[in-house]
Amino acid sequence: MLGKGVPYDINTWFWSDQYDLNIQMIGDIQPEKGNIFLRKGESRAFTRFSVIDGRLVGAICFGTPRDMAIVRRLMSKGYTVMDDSLTTAPDLRKLL
Repeated sequence: MLGKGVPYDINTWFWSDQYDLNIQMIGDIQPEKGNIFLRKGESRAFTRFSVIDGRLVGAICFGTPRDMAIVRRLMSKGYTVMDDSLTTAPDLRKLL
């Protein structure tokens, strides 16, 4: 639109509060040919990551709103999954 050759690339983001549970989703959470990684949180909270060809393409967070803030930044930077850090890192911010 402004004469720049930059493609429009936005990820779909959704959130909802269901009683005391915050649910957030971004990108492709059901990749047809991808992998799923699960990061367990406290109590019933967790973050589920979707990865296709080593690239983070989506996530759904149940009770982990801080994870979503970091996931959005990781996805915007084109984060490549090299190991199990998404599920084992004590702090996702270290992946930025």
